[in-house]
Amino acid sequence: MKKLIGILLILFVLLSGCSENLYVGGRVYPPYGLANKELKDNDVIYQVNKLNVIPLVLLSETIIVPFYIVLFDLYEPIGLKDEMAKD
Repeated sequence: MKKLIGILLILFVLLSGCSENLYVGGRVYPPYGLANKELKDNDVIYQVNKLNVIPLVLLSETIIVPFYIVLFDLYEPIGLKDEMAKD
């Protein structure tokens, strides 16, 4: 049973970073968290990545996974503000 829990924990850690970069016009807009706010671009709309909230809640007792997600991978770019205004 301990071996199964360990394997599941390793899988969750490996799959925890579900945020994707946004590629527009040859430029890359990466996801950001509380520790790397300098990556945030004011021309981009960001939202909390819902797929990262699931392991954040499920693995909250491990401390490492929630810290990583909140500090480095919480907000995901979804589009440019100019493109969203046209829709």
